[in-house]
Amino acid sequence: MTSPAYAFLPWLRQGLANQVTAADGDPAVRIRPRVTVSLTASGRAPGGAVQTRPVTKQVSLYGPADILGIDPKVIVRTEPRPWITNAEPNLLAHVDFYDEDFPWRYTPAAAAAGRLRPWLTLLVLTEDEFRDGPAGGGAPLPRVEITDLAMLPKPDQLWAWAHVHADRDLGAADGEIVSADGPAVAARLAAALAGNPDLARSRLLCPRTLIPDTAYHAFLVPTFEGGRRAGLGLDVGDVPATMSAWAMPGAETGTRPQPTWFPVYHRWYFRTGARGDFETLVRLLRPAPIDPRVGTRAIDVEHAGSGVRGIDKPGLGGALRLGGALRPPEFPLPGDPWEAWDEPFPRPLQEDLARLINLADDYRTEADQDPVISPPLYGRWHALTARVRTDEPPDGWVQRLNLDPRYRIAAGLGAKAVRENQERYMQAAWEQIGEVLAAQRRIRNAQFGRQVSKVWHERHLVTALSSSQRALHLTAPLHRRIVSEGETLRQAQTTARVSPTLSSAPLRRMLRPRGRMLGLLPFGEHHQPLVLLDRVNSGEADPAPPDLAPPGVLVADAAATLVVNPQAAEIVRESSLTVAWVTGLPGASGFTVGTLDKPGGPGRGGVDSPEAQEFKEALEDSFDFRETAVEEGSPPVLRDLDLDGMAQTAVDALDPDVTIPRRIDSTVGIPQMVRDEVGSGLVEPMAYPVIDQPMYEPLRDLGTDLFLPNANLIASNTVSLLETDQRFIEAYLVGVNHEFARELLWREYPTDQRGSSFRQFWDVRGTLSDEASRESLRDIPPLHAWAVTSALGSHDHRDTGGGRDELVLVIRGELLKRYPSAVVYAHRARWPEPDETGSRRLSADPEAVRTPRYAAKIDPDITILGFDLTAEEAIGGDDIGEDPGWFFVIKERPGEPRFGLDTEPSPELTVWNDLSWPEVQPGPAGRYIDLATAPASLPLTPPAGSPETAQHAEDVHVAWDSSMTSADLAYILFQAPVLVGVHASQMLTTSSGESA
Repeated sequence: MTSPAYAFLPWLRQGLANQVTAADGDPAVRIRPRVTVSLTASGRAPGGAVQTRPVTKQVSLYGPADILGIDPKVIVRTEPRPWITNAEPNLLAHVDFYDEDFPWRYTPAAAAAGRLRPWLTLLVLTEDEFRDGPAGGGAPLPRVEITDLAMLPKPDQLWAWAHVHADRDLGAADGEIVSADGPAVAARLAAALAGNPDLARSRLLCPRTLIPDTAYHAFLVPTFEGGRRAGLGLDVGDVPATMSAWAMPGAETGTRPQPTWFPVYHRWYFRTGARGDFETLVRLLRPAPIDPRVGTRAIDVEHAGSGVRGIDKPGLGGALRLGGALRPPEFPLPGDPWEAWDEPFPRPLQEDLARLINLADDYRTEADQDPVISPPLYGRWHALTARVRTDEPPDGWVQRLNLDPRYRIAAGLGAKAVRENQERYMQAAWEQIGEVLAAQRRIRNAQFGRQVSKVWHERHLVTALSSSQRALHLTAPLHRRIVSEGETLRQAQTTARVSPTLSSAPLRRMLRPRGRMLGLLPFGEHHQPLVLLDRVNSGEADPAPPDLAPPGVLVADAAATLVVNPQAAEIVRESSLTVAWVTGLPGASGFTVGTLDKPGGPGRGGVDSPEAQEFKEALEDSFDFRETAVEEGSPPVLRDLDLDGMAQTAVDALDPDVTIPRRIDSTVGIPQMVRDEVGSGLVEPMAYPVIDQPMYEPLRDLGTDLFLPNANLIASNTVSLLETDQRFIEAYLVGVNHEFARELLWREYPTDQRGSSFRQFWDVRGTLSDEASRESLRDIPPLHAWAVTSALGSHDHRDTGGGRDELVLVIRGELLKRYPSAVVYAHRARWPEPDETGSRRLSADPEAVRTPRYAAKIDPDITILGFDLTAEEAIGGDDIGEDPGWFFVIKERPGEPRFGLDTEPSPELTVWNDLSWPEVQPGPAGRYIDLATAPASLPLTPPAGSPETAQHAEDVHVAWDSSMTSADLAYILFQAPVLVGVHASQMLTTSSGESA
């Protein structure tokens, strides 16, 4: 039988074990299983005749009584893992073996009705249900004593808890769920294993319900009495081979020495966690629109203090709404009076507040004023402003932040967050200063070197430009590295009359004004050494005269002058030896090639004979080769050079104002954000430290209500949607950077006060990316890049359009606390096809998925995940043909196969994945499943318009009844990974306050 990717078989045997025919419980089979082996023996008699005789013997096979231990390597997996402390109590413990036939290899009985007991059993016991035996004593295996044998699983039901698992569909055809052709399935399994032996394994389940928050020990013990006695070192005697290792009271007779002691082949420890698995916890979540009170709270500004008049606008009750980092979508609602509290601008509160903030600048410009401590002007260094104005509308971010109490409070919270953590932040800043100081030291040395080199450059190179030859000779060693018009100066000389040799070191030594060689060279008044390159460049002087034939050597053209016949002489000349000349030859029908003894003849006229054709082809090939050789061997056409331009290029390229800054730029690693500010050149970078801590954390630590007001109103086990309040986030980060700039100044950190050390509000540490990607995920651009006239809230660094409030998924409950590795993402919806029932469905487009861009957490159980979506995009339209919107998906991370039952029963049992413990085993947890007392049948109810329709169509082929096998039980108990999708319309409200 198959699951979408798996196949389960009730048992598997190989080799002679398949010849065991004794029934389970046959008392005639003692100690070991026996098989009948028949063969024919043949031999030669003394007289030479061949004689044969049939032989039939009963052969004993290895049985449980022969096993004194198992190799740990045969165990490939245990579930739960050893020493885990949060195992899910609704799942079954199990152990996987590498060999597919291992659990039945030594079973001393044959299968019946697809059922076969394994020769070993997995028991799971609490610490008070057993005791370890003393070490030693002559027993070959460790042992434990189990005093209450009645709580163990029924021995006659152990067939149900062992099966073969194949990672391959073994059905005869697509869509086959149950196969009645066992041999055909076994043959397909054998073929699959021949290609990949790792495709299948065997498994033992322990059918015990586990108690939450309880320590357990798992034991592999013998199933049969012979194996139990052998493992304890007792005399096996003549025990029946299939006698169980323990008996239910009144169910079996027989004497068992030390009946409560059991040898242990393998054991491990684990502990269960709290009640509820992933499916149980995710089913507890309920989508709902967020409480409109979440995200804001009232602040009293009726009595501001410090001579600042309070809010005076009627209808507001002297209060404003202070927000947080998140708010309900569509907030504020149209016509919200608190949003227009300062219209018309300015209000008395703002006038007094501006006067108080500007006192610092007034005191700086009026020396006779007494000192006064005034509130800070947040962003003053980044915006390069010393005053806040009230004579124009507060459209710019500096005015809005400093004159609106809601955002001044947010900035003040940022300043407080820095003060609370100043030592930690300064330690991070000083850890980054080492490289900055080293860079500044190198730049200062480079500044000194540039000034010295500038004097040398002007004195020796710039003055040399009066003679291009002198300038080129002085700069010749660097011609390979100076580029002009796409090529180096040396490369330009290789294709010109002025070759690199004319700038080489030997020639420069020869042309020294006081050199001995210069007096021996034919230079005079009209041929000065300083104009040698100019003469060569113009063609007046040739450093390499053309090659001439040596005297006495006869060349082709000279030989032509000796030929009397003009026509024959023309043929001898090199210019006539061409393919075109051969093509122009007349036909020669009688042309033959002869020898010295038998000369051939030209045979002119008519069509070429075969020999003439071949001879002409040979001539054409020969002349073509000659023409190619002459062409390739011809000297290149040499060009003239702009010597004055080359000299100027060389001198300019060696200018210290160019070379030294370029060298520093290539060796000093200045961050790009600093380079963008200071530019290239030898400017000491006043580099500010970059601290990428998610700054929502210190705000949350100051108080949950400061980060998300009224977060306590988010109901437990709900999933809902909020959106970011970009204005609050920006105001908070301005306060953070403003206060940290003051702290850096106080600690004498070598930087100015315009740096933006903190630009990360949300947590993006789960996004593995390079520096460029991390930069794109920062929440705000550098503060000094904000235009003074830009509005507060328009500086979302992730949104190039600005002003886009991103949707945030809020999950409150135990789910992500227990399963932090759960996968959460947004998945585009689609409308149902004509043949489908129901409403929106998940799109099959693999590109229609968006993962969270950032995250945040509020202890103990609130998780916040941000997405690149707006509320309008997520909701979509209401009718087919409109935008279907987006689902938010919570998915259990797929892993190894798991088996178990749900904690709570479903209203209707439509698929086996919803089968629960109360339906199979009512009563308290901690007992083993008893198939005899479990329901005789469990019918599946057809779902009505449910996404489970397809799964139900497969599950109905597998029945829970008296004829089921362990493969059926494996299919039923298999726990598929859970995926839950909630459409955004279930978590958002419209502007009228109704659910979308």
